[in-house]
This record gives sequence, C-alpha cells and structure tokens, in this order.
Amino acid sequence: MQTPSFSPIFGDHMVLQRGVPVRVWGRAEPGGKLRVTLGRTGVSAEADRDGVWQAELPAGPHHGPHASHEPLELAVSGSGGRAACRDVRFGEVWILAGQSNIEWEASKFPDATAEAACRDLPEVRIFTVKPCRSLLPRRSVTGGWQAMTPASALGFSALGMTFAAELHLELGVPVGAISCALGDTCAEMWTSREALLASPVFRDRVPPLPERPGGEVGRYDPSCLFHGMVEPLAPLAARGVIWYQGESNGRRPHEYRDLFSRLIADWRRAFRAPEWPFHYVQLPRFRPFEAVACSGQWAELRAAQQEVLSLPGTAMVPAIDLGDPVDIHPPGKAVIARRLVESVLARVYGHPVAAGGPGVGAVRWLEDAVEITLADASGEPYLREPGGFVLRGADGPFHPALARLAGRRLRVSSPAVKRPMAIRYAWADNPPVTLFGANGWPAPPFAFTRGGTAG
Repeated sequence: MQTPSFSPIFGDHMVLQRGVPVRVWGRAEPGGKLRVTLGRTGVSAEADRDGVWQAELPAGPHHGPHASHEPLELAVSGSGGRAACRDVRFGEVWILAGQSNIEWEASKFPDATAEAACRDLPEVRIFTVKPCRSLLPRRSVTGGWQAMTPASALGFSALGMTFAAELHLELGVPVGAISCALGDTCAEMWTSREALLASPVFRDRVPPLPERPGGEVGRYDPSCLFHGMVEPLAPLAARGVIWYQGESNGRRPHEYRDLFSRLIADWRRAFRAPEWPFHYVQLPRFRPFEAVACSGQWAELRAAQQEVLSLPGTAMVPAIDLGDPVDIHPPGKAVIARRLVESVLARVYGHPVAAGGPGVGAVRWLEDAVEITLADASGEPYLREPGGFVLRGADGPFHPALARLAGRRLRVSSPAVKRPMAIRYAWADNPPVTLFGANGWPAPPFAFTRGGTAG
C-alpha cells in the first residue's frame, strides 16, 4: 500500500498564499480515498488511476486576508498512512524566474554576500527549484523550503534574497520566495510546447516529443524548462511573478515582444491566474559605452520589453542606469530588488509608494526642436548630466542633442539638425543615462518619429 505524499513544492517551513483557496496535490495509492487537512480545515480527495490526487482547501480563518504567524500543519492521510508538512505559514508567495541575473546566489556577489550576513528572518521562507530540462510534462520538482538565515540567504538568489526580505519587512507578514531560474536560457525555453506551436515564428522550431520520459533533451530546446521546472509548480497559488531575462534573446529582439507576451499568458493559464502580476526587469547596460546612443540589439530588446506593458497586470523596472560593460552579471542586485519591491508595493498592494521613473506623456514636434512633457515621475524629474539624446533630420545619421529641462517639460535640439524627424534617448547597448526621477529611478529609453509613435 502506497503512503500518501505531497508534491515536493509542499514541505516543512513553506509559505502558502493568503487570501485565496489553497490548491494542493501529490501521489497516493491509485483510487485511494484521502483526507487533506490544514489546521482545523479538511477536505476529501481521491487519487486517480495514475495515483495522482488534488484537493482545494477553502478559504478559512487561517488563510483569509490576514497572514498567519502561527505554525500550521498541512497533512494528507489515507489507508496507506499519513504525510505532513509542518511549520506552514500564510503570507505572500512570489515566483522569481528568468536566467542567471536572477538565478545567481548571493555568494557570487561581494555586496550581496555582505548583505546575506544580516538576513536572519525566520518568517521569510525560500525554495530553489533544481534545474531540470524535459520535453514531456513533469509532476514534481526537486528542492526544499528553508527559513532565511545568513547561511541559507547566501545560497539563495541574490536578487531574490533582498526582494523577499524587504517585502517581508514592508508588509509585516511571512513571505515565500521560489527561485525558478537558470542561466544562459532563452524565453522560448520557459514557454510551453502548446503556446509555441501557436506562434508563427516558433512553431517550426519546436522539437518532436521523445518516445518516453527521460529521452534526450537539447540544452536550448524550446519548452524544455517550462515542462521541466515551471509546469510542476502549477497550479500553486502565488501572488505573482518577478522576471529577469532577455540577455539570451538579445540577438533576436524582433521576436521578443510576441514571445514574452505568449510566455506571460501561458504561465497565467497554467497557474489559473488570468490577472497574475508579472513584474520584470528591463535589461541594464552592457558592452562598450556609446556616447552617441542611436542603435543596438539590446536597445531593441528593451523596446520590446517596454511594449509588453500593454498587457494588463504587467510592470517594468528599468535598470538602464546599472550594468557593467564587460560583465553580463553586474553587481548591485539589491538596487534592482528594491525597485521591484517598490513596484509591487505600489501596483499590487496599493501602498503610497512612488514606483517608476519619468515617462513620456506627450511629444510635440517644433520646427527646430522636440518638446516632451514628462509624466509618471516621483516629484520633479532632473537631468544628472548632459548626453543621452540624439536627433535625426529627414536624411542622414543621428546627431548628439542638447536637452534642457524646465519642470516636467523637456526641450531637445541640435545645431546639426534643422528640422527634427526622429528622437532617441538612451538608445544603445550601453548609452549615457541622464534623465531621472526624484525617487532615483531612471527614465526608460524611448524613441519617436515625427508623425509616428516609435522610431
């Protein structure tokens, strides 16, 4: 007789998402009758012929709008025995996903290593999904929950460590952070086979399914990480997703808007959360500095990332002021993490936090200049130094331009351009970054053409 068990994402010391029904699942004797309990709440379940069971516990006193600071027990029992997850809390759960800049642990960054020494937060719980590639759906992941201590924080995502800790300190509730990331990976690897087959770009790139589980999987096979690492987590209830990826798609920026949009819709479908918040990091600076910022593949990918903001429930954190010209893994993850915390506090939790840099409210084309009205800044925007802006006339190249800021009105002109037809700001792989909000957030790059919206 098989002893009932939970899927490995459920375990001692975990955090369950507050305020929503609790979905749990696992394995048991095929056809076995089960009882699933959480604290004083219980429901019945039955394993199917493959031995898979699922249950949904209704919202109750322990998992309403308020978090639980008292440890609970989540248990499943049947004729084959009983299994339990102890020291379970209710709070806020976030999935941290993408490639190496969100995967790499704190021990790989000196500044994060120093920060980890201060992270003794027993109500912050962390889980790292072990990398796994699969072209067939999997039912489980490998990993375990830990309370955040200086030792466990050191081995967790550097960005995720700060995000989870700071969110906990702001909200005053338990926080669970699940790192589901892997370096050197493209977005199509994190998207399901079904979603890619619906794409006119990727349908011909999807490999055939192996004849049996454990069949050979290529390192970069599309959909292999969705089915190996993401799908086994679904449909876990979580508040939302933090995403930091794009570097590996940098050579194909024209595909990214459609691809990333499909990925978001795909994850929302899998987790049964059609309005799931997706907060993502725009690529930072990389490669040699370019004083005249007018082109670059990473610039084009940043533009694609910005276009995805048309999807409801998405938010973007700019990092154009950060980065390293020779290291694709820049330090300073705490800065990005705190911006992400500000973003979710403002947009998910409704806190009065100024999250965002100066944005373009309106563009006015003058005979000899371009006038931009800035919006969405925290207080008065400011120019840190000259540079970053370029203009182009009807013919010829872009030329450096001078920007003058008065309040929220930005006037950009160049003696080399008599009648501006196009303007770009911070539009290169590693451009000058000069426009900021009073909260320290940079303005995201932008590009416009006369008579159009983007250029």
